[in-house]
Amino acid sequence: MTKTKWYQKPIYLMVVFALVLSLGVAAVVMVETVKASPGTIHVDVNDPSCVTGTGQPDPYACVYCNIQDAIDDADPGDTINVAVGTYDAFTVEGRSNITIIGENGVTVDSANMFDGGAWWGMALVMNSTNINIDNIVFDGEGIDVSMLEGVTYVDSTGSITGGAVRNIIGSAMAMGIVIAGSEEGSTAVGISHLTVENCTMGVVVSNAEANLDMCSVKGRSPDGGYGIQAVDNAQVTITNCQICDWWKEAPQPGEAGIGVMVAIPEGYEEMWGIEDERPSTVNMLRSTVSDNNAGICVYDDGELTANCNNIAGNDLLGIYNAATEEVDAAKNWWGYASGPSGVGPGSGDAVSENVTFDPWLPREFQSCRECREMAPVGGEAYPVTKLGILAPWIAFGAAIIASASLLVLRRRRAQS
Repeated sequence: MTKTKWYQKPIYLMVVFALVLSLGVAAVVMVETVKASPGTIHVDVNDPSCVTGTGQPDPYACVYCNIQDAIDDADPGDTINVAVGTYDAFTVEGRSNITIIGENGVTVDSANMFDGGAWWGMALVMNSTNINIDNIVFDGEGIDVSMLEGVTYVDSTGSITGGAVRNIIGSAMAMGIVIAGSEEGSTAVGISHLTVENCTMGVVVSNAEANLDMCSVKGRSPDGGYGIQAVDNAQVTITNCQICDWWKEAPQPGEAGIGVMVAIPEGYEEMWGIEDERPSTVNMLRSTVSDNNAGICVYDDGELTANCNNIAGNDLLGIYNAATEEVDAAKNWWGYASGPSGVGPGSGDAVSENVTFDPWLPREFQSCRECREMAPVGGEAYPVTKLGILAPWIAFGAAIIASASLLVLRRRRAQS
């Protein structure tokens, strides 16, 4: 009688599978533990027991009434959880590794004054490292000041995820999001799953790096405005975004709404008080630029690479290039299968001289195989779920059982 091997007994195979699965569960627990460390601070303006003022004996045991006090008492690595409610503006200066997370329905509706009233900001992050703002709405409606900014990062790193920045208007220099550096390499911010709408200027990046993914940047039609601006050594990546409605009816010269502006004309530098001495670069992929006066404009030393996008429905120009470098705009959908108009041969959005548009896409990029790509996994924009952690362990356990079963089958065939 042939002795039965251990791997031929179903009970042992079940034990092996359970062991592998338990390792996966342990991985989930470890991840959750890491996320919860080192401390969580709570803010709830509607909690009757909430406290005001900084220097609380135990920041993790009380509930703060406002975001600013929680920030001032936070240590590096802390997470600040903000409950539903309306809150005042806040500033993060000289801090590191702090995450501010709002529940659905958290709104900031006021602004702080800076530089003696020269400008006002709803959230300012300055001289800080890895400051993350998640799922908070910044609404400037009703704020009547000389120059308003929604969320501003200066000489800092971090991310803005989810939520919205809206109604930042009132002056020609009102800006929804500002990412700026006083020194090269000092500022880098990731912006994902965010809506920017009804702002004079949507996103302005100056001497800094910004990566926009899965964002909607909507304008002020019929009042024009500028969607995304990259000026003075800005490095901007735009993926999976929608930039639309930067449109003005019958615009005069200089009034046209522009979806994406790479560098600025010299005349605008003096008018806006912005220096633009160094070249800026924008790379755009799998995004839609539509319903603007001009989709994308490139000036001076600006550089643009735009592939696998929908650039359609912009009434004056799809892409205008006044810079010295040629624009790489191949493999885009221009609204018609015949390609772009202007210097192009088709009926789609117009392109200017010095724009490479051939080959173009015969349909929207979402339907073109060469433009498809699997979404990334992990990070702030694509958090790993518990199932995502368990799946490899489940697959590993299934592979062990399948291999053992195949071995048993082969041995039985050999014996027969």
